[in-house]
Amino acid sequence: ARLLADITGYKVQIPKTTETALLGAAIIAAEALYTGTDQAAMVSFGPTFIPDPGQHLIYKKLYRQYRTVEDQILKGEEE
Repeated sequence: ARLLADITGYKVQIPKTTETALLGAAIIAAEALYTGTDQAAMVSFGPTFIPDPGQHLIYKKLYRQYRTVEDQILKGEEE
């Protein structure tokens, strides 16, 4: 989760439940009883991972390099 936060630059919250598909189905069913998803939500979170700005910049730079190489390969160019 730390890596995902650093790569994307977004906060990552880990749900306490491991049965997320079942929880999602229960929330959808609960929407029929409530006025919206906020009231129907039954999610509780465990740890939250905040992205490290320095690491995010490194991953952003590496991704740009990757895209450049990918574009060159797709166009049939060499470095």
